[in-house]
Amino acid sequence: IMRIQGIVLLLLGAFMASSSLQAQTMSTQYQEVAGGYALLYHGELEAGYPYGYYANTPYANEYTKGKVVFNGVLYTDVPFRLDCYTRRVVMQSPGGKFNVKLDPVEIPRLTMGKWDYVWLTKKEGSPEDTYYLVLFEGTGWALYKQYYVSNISKVYVDGLSKQKFSLKERVWLRKGNKWIVMDGRNDFISRFKEYKAQLKKFCADEKLRPNERREEDWVKLAAYCETLAK
Repeated sequence: IMRIQGIVLLLLGAFMASSSLQAQTMSTQYQEVAGGYALLYHGELEAGYPYGYYANTPYANEYTKGKVVFNGVLYTDVPFRLDCYTRRVVMQSPGGKFNVKLDPVEIPRLTMGKWDYVWLTKKEGSPEDTYYLVLFEGTGWALYKQYYVSNISKVYVDGLSKQKFSLKERVWLRKGNKWIVMDGRNDFISRFKEYKAQLKKFCADEKLRPNERREEDWVKLAAYCETLAK
């Protein structure tokens, strides 16, 4: 009996080792075929905004291809869009079958189109827990753009009651521990008074009129200001 038990245990151990080796082999093969992409597409699926119930949607953009680093792997050409109501970035799976909300703890930074987005929280001093578009990051200061939903109203379309999201955006200057809303170039220049003359001349020469929707002008102004501080 003892001998039979020993044989059974030996066979069981061999089976478990074989199963473990097979699982490792399958995992390796899967990674080679999928290229690791399957690891990114996990988490909470987006419920979305059913057509017919909303007059508009709270997305700041249509799906835009970008890139992100997750668990040390670089993923490129991933379609992203920003939901200003849930304050989450949503990614589209290959083939467009699923929409998955990113976990900002796992992915605090990504690139959408040509712009970087960073997840910042109130605990870190930011006005809201959300993804901010990075306009410029300087030495001890930064410029961010925030998309947000200011309110949700009820409207009637063809006699049907629907929800309408009011989409807004604002530019923030983070200088030290302070976050200041920037309505234009004068607001920015007033925060860098030591370079007032140079910044005004630069704006005039370059015909810069930065506001919420002129991201490139903000980038040029901020980049020039950074050179003055060096």
